[in-house]
Amino acid sequence: MEKIINKRNQLLVKDDVGKAKPATRLLPPDGFTYGKADRKDQENAGIITTSWKLHEQSKPKDPERDFKKLNKMSLTKGIVDPKTLKEFRQANDARIEPTIGERSRRRQQSVPEALAFGKPNRPSTPINGIISNYYGETAHQEIVEKYSLAHEIVTSI
Repeated sequence: MEKIINKRNQLLVKDDVGKAKPATRLLPPDGFTYGKADRKDQENAGIITTSWKLHEQSKPKDPERDFKKLNKMSLTKGIVDPKTLKEFRQANDARIEPTIGERSRRRQQSVPEALAFGKPNRPSTPINGIISNYYGETAHQEIVEKYSLAHEIVTSI
C-alpha cells in the first residue's frame, strides 16, 4: 500500500521517527531576522538629563461667567423674554470673581500656639538606656529581689 503524502498540507505530512517534521511552507533563507528591526532613538539618557526642561506653570483660566448676576442685572433693566435676554448677555458680561486671593490670605494667618490638632507625639525612645542595658539590669534586679522575697517566705514557714 502506498502512502499518500501531500507536501503542502501540514496535517498530512509524516515525519520520520526521531526527526523533526519537514517544513510545509516556503521559509526565507538562513540569516533572515524575523520581526520589526530596532530603530535607534536619537535621544538617550545622557541627552535627556543634560537638557532637562523645567515645568511651565499653566496660565490661569478666565473666570467663568456669572449667570446669576447677569440674570439679576437683566431683571433690573426689565428684560424678561429669552430673545432680549440673549442680546443683553452678549452686550454685558459678568464674571465670577476668583477666590484664590482669599485662600492665600487664610493660609498666611497664623494658628495660635495654644491650639493643637490631633494626638500629641509619644515621647522619644531613650536610646542611651537601651544601649547601656539599663532596662535589662533593672528587670534582672527586680527578678532577683522577687525570688529572694519568695525564698524568705518559704524558709520562714
